[in-house]
Amino acid sequence: MNKRIFREIRQNIGRYAALLLLTVIAVGMGVGFIAGTDSAENAYSDFLEQSCLEDAYITLESSLDNEIRSDIESLGIKVYDDFYSDQSYKEDVTVRLLNERAEVNTPYIAEGALPKESGEIFLDQLFASAQSIEVSDKMNIGGREYTVSGIGAFPDYTISLNDQTQMIADRASFGVAIISKDDFDTISSDKLMYNYALIYDDKDMDYTARKELLRSAVKNAACVAPIQNYGNLDEAFNKMSNASEISSYCGSDDNKRISPVIKKMESNKSMAIMFVGIVIVIIGFMYCVFIKHTIDKECSVIGTLMALGVKKKDILVSYILPPCLVTFIGSVLGCILGATVLYKLPITSLEGYYSIPTGDIKVSASILLTALSAPTILIILINTVAILRKLHIKPLRLIRKDLSKKSERTKSLFNSMSFDFRFRLRIFNQSIGTYIFMFIGIFLGGWLMIFGIGMSSSFDGYIEQQTDNAVCKNQYMISEPYEADNNDAEKATVGGFDYYNKALDQTYNLTGIGVAENSRYFPNVKNIGFGETVITSAASKKFGLKEGDSITLQNSSTGVSESYTIIGVVDYNMGLAVFMEQKEMNNIFRKFSDYYNYYFSDNDINIPDNILVSHISVSDMEKSGQIMKDVMKTMIVMFPVAAIIIYLIIMYLLIKMVYSKNETGISMMKIFGFKEKEIRRIFISTNTIVAVLLIFLSLPLQHMLMMAIWPSCIKTIGGYLDFIMTIKEYLIVIAACLICYIITNILSYRHIKNIPMTIALKCQDR
Repeated sequence: MNKRIFREIRQNIGRYAALLLLTVIAVGMGVGFIAGTDSAENAYSDFLEQSCLEDAYITLESSLDNEIRSDIESLGIKVYDDFYSDQSYKEDVTVRLLNERAEVNTPYIAEGALPKESGEIFLDQLFASAQSIEVSDKMNIGGREYTVSGIGAFPDYTISLNDQTQMIADRASFGVAIISKDDFDTISSDKLMYNYALIYDDKDMDYTARKELLRSAVKNAACVAPIQNYGNLDEAFNKMSNASEISSYCGSDDNKRISPVIKKMESNKSMAIMFVGIVIVIIGFMYCVFIKHTIDKECSVIGTLMALGVKKKDILVSYILPPCLVTFIGSVLGCILGATVLYKLPITSLEGYYSIPTGDIKVSASILLTALSAPTILIILINTVAILRKLHIKPLRLIRKDLSKKSERTKSLFNSMSFDFRFRLRIFNQSIGTYIFMFIGIFLGGWLMIFGIGMSSSFDGYIEQQTDNAVCKNQYMISEPYEADNNDAEKATVGGFDYYNKALDQTYNLTGIGVAENSRYFPNVKNIGFGETVITSAASKKFGLKEGDSITLQNSSTGVSESYTIIGVVDYNMGLAVFMEQKEMNNIFRKFSDYYNYYFSDNDINIPDNILVSHISVSDMEKSGQIMKDVMKTMIVMFPVAAIIIYLIIMYLLIKMVYSKNETGISMMKIFGFKEKEIRRIFISTNTIVAVLLIFLSLPLQHMLMMAIWPSCIKTIGGYLDFIMTIKEYLIVIAACLICYIITNILSYRHIKNIPMTIALKCQDR
């Protein structure tokens, strides 16, 4: 029996080599992406903890009053000075200069050291890379020359955004740096932003409690709730006279410079797990096909062994061991490949956009144990079930290969037809089970291609929509009302809402837009009453909301939650937003009825720098989509390539099995004098018709599956991306499938050539 195990592997070396490769790909990608992402996530989490990352920040236009500072700290919040000044480096390039950091938001040092002397500067690593700056280089910032002492990462600027309203991080135009205390003290006060880092005493607070505590700190800083905070109006007004105006505030959970990083890591991991899961299923069903084929082919041998008294468990072990051995070896090789090479893919993808520290690869024991055991256990279960079903058959039936009933009526029905047609029909009839499995293989392999190609085209479509769906060419956020200098500028009030979606189990930030009556940029947003709202198509599709549904929104500033009835959906995929009448929006955010903080305009507006918060153009939107695509490029490239390899393997194995199941017929044709070329023509034409039909039949099912899982794929993305596959791209998938089929047929020619005539002569059931 032991000799049979190695003989089985040797005789079917092509099959087992293909399945070995399939296992290596699945396990390697799984281990690589999970281990790489986990290592990056652990390194990043350790970095945030060691750096004492702020729990929140408040930015003021002047320094915080000491009394108010004490009031904030009495809430259980430590307040740290984290001032900064934005200085010009080159034309259209700004560097944010920070003071020395010793207690909070301390940087990660990749090269060199932090500034020790006057005239030294420490740069963000991605900004340094974008500007081709190295340690010891000179650079002039704000009219002063600095020497680069070190390069690294800043925990509160993992994504280097100028402010929270900015859509994208442009490392080429904005960077962060630390200078010495002596140098920072020379900066004029009128060029300083008084930013304060907040650290909560209680580290175990949940998201809601952390947000409420931040709101309390903001109220104290602005004295907007004097009675509640101070209990005495006179004392409150005295403190208000010393209060500073708040430019911005944000908790780390909602900080766009920090929070998307973990979400991106989780997204990478979930997609990798999904991909690997599909491949494992493919491996499982392939082994199921082959074990059935092997037993059908060797049933006479099994029957003879049973008749000779060989125990069923020994027979079972002899058939289970070859695939288990191959699967285990493939799992080991996959673990090695994943832990040494493939783990770099997710890390490289992250490091291209996020400024994160480089951590050592750490493959946990649980990942290795799962990667080594799960595929093998799956194969054991599949083979055991399949083999035991056959071992229940009586030995005599197995010896005679009497495994199914033949239809004599069917035979006689086609006796009058041509030999060529009858033989093709016989091929189809004998291979119908294989063709069913081929359909499954084509379906799964083709779906992986569609997934990869669709991701790329979806991002391309999103980028194109930035122009097509843009309501205007320019959007301006301002810190205070300012009369624009052109006539087409439309005023609006913009604020933030938090929305928890139960189905996706995630809280999302929605933009609230209060539009003017008879808006030229939002003509479909009108007649909105009290307690009503209109949502974007992006929000509708992402959350499964429609007209007539109710949506509960929490005011990000006050924490007050209100339910609104959706009275319309606007065709706008660029963001998750809700629309209200402007006066109602002002009322919600406790502003005067004629307040506004936003402009929509097709023409440029000259707004003073001290009032302008952000400017978003159509090109900025396009760039945002391109960056999203670049961040996902590893997945976009990897999935189609892996899918094609897997598809080739599946088709090779299944086509080869079709030939194997028809060995007797091929042998008989050789006896009757058919040339090898004629035999190939008959088989290839039959298989080609079936394969082409299956490829086209699988397309709608693949599309339906893709549409079903797409929402979970973009769960962590703050907006919505339509899944887009053009006819051209579907044709590419079809062409790729057909090319793979042609290649596998060519590779299978040898099998026909190697089939001897003796098989037909030895066959007892023909």
